[in-house]
This record gives sequence, structure tokens and C-alpha cells, in this order.
Amino acid sequence: MALNRQRLAITIARHSGTLGCSWISHRTFTLTSSSLGNTKSSDVLFFGTDHYSIYAFKSLLRSMETNAASIGRLGVCSKFHEPLCELAKFANRAKLSKDIITIDYRDILSSLSLQSWDLGVLASFGHLLPEDLITSFPYGILCIHPSLLPRYRGAAPLVETIRNGDNVSGVSLMSIAPKKFDVGPILAQETVEIPSRCTTRQLGELLMGRGVKLLEDALNDLPAALAAAKPQSSEGISYAKKVTVRKTFIDWNWTMDEIDRFYRAVHEDFGVRTLWEGKVAHIGNFTEPDMVKSAKVDELCSGSSSPGSFYFHKKRRQLFVRCADGWVGVGSIGLPDRKPMLGVDFYNGFLSPEKNRAEVFESVKRPSTSKKSANHKT
Repeated sequence: MALNRQRLAITIARHSGTLGCSWISHRTFTLTSSSLGNTKSSDVLFFGTDHYSIYAFKSLLRSMETNAASIGRLGVCSKFHEPLCELAKFANRAKLSKDIITIDYRDILSSLSLQSWDLGVLASFGHLLPEDLITSFPYGILCIHPSLLPRYRGAAPLVETIRNGDNVSGVSLMSIAPKKFDVGPILAQETVEIPSRCTTRQLGELLMGRGVKLLEDALNDLPAALAAAKPQSSEGISYAKKVTVRKTFIDWNWTMDEIDRFYRAVHEDFGVRTLWEGKVAHIGNFTEPDMVKSAKVDELCSGSSSPGSFYFHKKRRQLFVRCADGWVGVGSIGLPDRKPMLGVDFYNGFLSPEKNRAEVFESVKRPSTSKKSANHKT
């Protein structure tokens, strides 16, 4: 901050009453005259890595441009040493036109010299931060988490929200606690109705923007917001674990609705997979359920068919795959060592009668989404 600093020895105790335990962090730090009644801007260092971080970072930039947030300087801490880091690439481009300070995460860990920053803000960073790093910020580090904590703690709250068919979600502004993910006290939360047939990225952009609005409000009187933070409830705790490759395979014994939710949850970030003749096939461009129903495949398909079996709709030139209670339209198929092809090309190239190839996708079975979970409203 561009202010004369007044040193105050202040001890803050933060509590998080989760899982039958609590943590308390006491620290002494330097405050400015802004915390004595004058609203002044804070110097904020933003932590992130992926496109969900970019959603939040863009909102922060807009907040600075419109003076909606009390931010003096804005810096970005990311994996600038990794060429594929999405936020790092975006921040490097933004630096050309905006006064943005960039810091590599490796340098932060090696020096911990952060006296010039008042507050850390984290969104979709994916790493546990060392306690020394957290306490090096006078006001600690806040996290924008896209769920209504303690529901969906962990790496993939958006995926679980979409896959479970939740009608309502939300965002939490939380103070980071050391050693565990997503257990710190809550400064603010906002409940959000999920738009129809929303995808993970669409929901992420919506919630990250709302989370920055919560941050703007907190920055107007940050000491008061931190003092009013409440421990997370010990009830309603659930977890959203990291999405592994195995979790991207379809079980064709699922219903049309379950497969539609699964596709919207994982295809943008991880892709969707199945097995064909024992090999992994990447499938995409699924047809919307209403369009599938209008194709009336059951009326055209003679005889019984098992989950995973194919039907090629010649009039629509589209491939359909049988599931538990209907059909799924698959628009593209990618086989090993081949570029993705349209469903019609897959049919003509591999499934014509003279080819004598398997006309079924194999399932990789995983637990189905329960009806209770699908209809949950937080």
C-alpha cells in the first residue's frame, strides 16, 4: 500500500470446526492506517493455474478498471516456468497492456519475501500452500471456491455439481488454512441457480465471477470481514476428488440423463472415453437428449439391443449408441493412431457388414449417480 505503515501487534485466531477437529493460527503482522477506519486499497497477489483461474482473474481486472474493488496493485503468482500453464500464458499477454506484476511460484517458495503484498487470493490453484507462505501475508490468503462449502471440498467441485445434477450451486470466499484443502473459515457465500444443461466451464465462469463480487465486498473492510468469518459446518461435508482418466469412461448401462450429465461434466476438460474392441476410443459431440428422442431410434431398430450397441440412422447420417433407457447420439470418434472422425465415417469405415467388426462399445463400470444426489439442493 502507498501509505505510512503503523505497526500494530495483532493476534488473529482463525477457527475451523470440521471433521471433529479445529485449527488455530496465531500471528503478528503489520497493518496500515486503512484498518483503523479509513478504507484504502490493498495490494493483492493472485494465485492460479488453469482457465478457471482466468475467469476469476479477468473479473479482478474488470474490478480494478471500474474501481469496484479496493485493489492498489495486482500481481499474479503462477507456474510461469511451465509453458502449458494457462493462467501464466494469459497473464503474460495481459502484462502488455496492464500494469501487472508476475511472479513464478518457484520463486515464492524459495524466498517467501512478500512484505510488499497485503493479501493473497487463490482460485483453482491445485496446491497446498505452506503455512509460512500463508502467514507471510498480513491478511492471509483468501480462496474463491466454486461450491457451497463444506459441500464438494476438493479438486473437482464443478464436475461433481454437474454430474450429480444439482439444481443449485454456489461460491464460497474462504480463508486458507494450512495442511488441508478447503477447511478454512468462511467470509461469505452466495447461492446460485444452475442454468439448464450447463457445462462445467459455463458454471465455472459464472461462479468465479460471483466469487470476485464477494471479494470486492470483503475488500471494502477486510479486517472486519476476516473478524466475522465463521467456521465451516461439521454437517453436509462431501468431497469432489480429482478426475482421473478412469473416471472419464462411460458405462453404457447408465440412463440417458446420467450420460448427458456425465458428458457435460467432463468432456470440456478431460474428454470422454469408451472401449471398442478392447481399445480406447475418444468420443464427443454428443447430441442433445431432445434431438435424440426426435430421432425415434427404437421405432427404427429391429430386435432387441444391449447397452453399448450401435445403430446408424441413415436419414440423419448419425451414429447412436444404446444405453439403459434409450439412445445416445455420438458425433465423433477418435481411435488410436487416427484423427477423430465423424460418426458416419466411423460407420462406413469400420461397421459396414463386410467389415465384420464389433458393433458395440464396451462399458467401464463405475458407480451410478444416485437419484438422491441428483436431486440434491444445497
